[in-house]
Amino acid sequence: MSQAGQSDPSFPGLSSRLPEPSRLALLAAIGCVALAAAVVLQGPVRSGSDLARARGAIRRHDWPAAIALVDGVERRGRSAEAEFLRGRVLRRQGRADEAEACLARAESLGWNREAVRRQRLLATAQTNGIKEVEEELTALVSAGGDDDFAEECYEAMTRGLVASFRLDEAARCVRYWTDWQGTASHPWLWQGLLEERLERPGLALDAYRTALARDPESYEAAFNVARMELETGKVDEARRHYEACHARRPDDPDAAVGLATCLLRSGDGGRAAALLRESLTLDVDPGRAAATLGELGQMALEDGAPDRAGALYRQAATLDPGNTRVRQGLAAVLARLGDREGAAEQLAAARAIGDVRRRLMAVRRRAIGDQHNADLRAEAGGLLLEMGDVEEATRWLETALQIDPGHEEARRRLARCRGAEAGGILRPLRIKTPTPDTGS
Repeated sequence: MSQAGQSDPSFPGLSSRLPEPSRLALLAAIGCVALAAAVVLQGPVRSGSDLARARGAIRRHDWPAAIALVDGVERRGRSAEAEFLRGRVLRRQGRADEAEACLARAESLGWNREAVRRQRLLATAQTNGIKEVEEELTALVSAGGDDDFAEECYEAMTRGLVASFRLDEAARCVRYWTDWQGTASHPWLWQGLLEERLERPGLALDAYRTALARDPESYEAAFNVARMELETGKVDEARRHYEACHARRPDDPDAAVGLATCLLRSGDGGRAAALLRESLTLDVDPGRAAATLGELGQMALEDGAPDRAGALYRQAATLDPGNTRVRQGLAAVLARLGDREGAAEQLAAARAIGDVRRRLMAVRRRAIGDQHNADLRAEAGGLLLEMGDVEEATRWLETALQIDPGHEEARRRLARCRGAEAGGILRPLRIKTPTPDTGS
């Protein structure tokens, strides 16, 4: 404590003429003000740190971590940069409408307009607008500068070229990308996707393995390696990778189903059934849910419970009427239950779907080899529309119209797609869909 008649060395301006109690009160007040100032300043400091970490997560392509960090920033107050970073992540995840809403908010909060404009260019490139912006994006990449933006340009252009089924040009773009970032993982993931589109699963697996070797922590690379190992019959290797993926992200239904499929093929039906049921409680798309219900239906049939198998297969067929395995499984159940007419109807439906799918594969191969043929793209779109895959049909038909804006058949089919999306009235192959049955 300071002696009377001396100034407090911690606060040189404090007069010793104040009585001792008054000086103590003043010191306490000053301390409170300093503490309050520290609390006020802590928010911006912490937000700045979290935004820096979010930028790092984006560089690592760790989208969940990036979103969690910007969410934390925005819980403490509105932030132009947080909205901008969220928009970048959502765009790179293919969620264009949500990304645009974030970019608009970032711009309204004062974020750099040129940075926002460039993100919109990238969004246009990857959503079937590559022809409109590829010249400007190529110039921006060639100009050098920001490496993060250059990577985003390569990614958006590759995504746009793949979406437009210009696979030769997409392959060339990826080759330039790997030449520039040869030690990075991300371009090899796109190389794997291209090989899949070209129906070369062995080469796709090689590319995904290269991506995983470049970044052993990449969940996306590990998952795709597991998926292609399973597809190419390497069940034991796939199981190891799926085990690791499921341990890292137990809320990913695709990892749970992939692991369950490996377990089924290895004879571990009990654990497989538990994983399949678990996957249905997660955020799973209708096609995956249908496949899962079909697997459970097959297990119920093998366990001698055809009624339960029938209920599961009917649910699966309702969710995904174009799944031939589900149709065939339902036919087997109906035959076991003595419904020969129903079994024959399901087998006929499976054959019709299979015929359309084979025609589609042939047309797609020809279209990929003849990238400027609008007729082939319109035909592929029509077959997809017949199967009920409105989203994919729309992409093929839009690219047909990019080649030939006056293509009447493509216009007519695209109008049907948009009508189906608006009203939900399209039925694939005009095949009767079984009524859902939730019986045990």
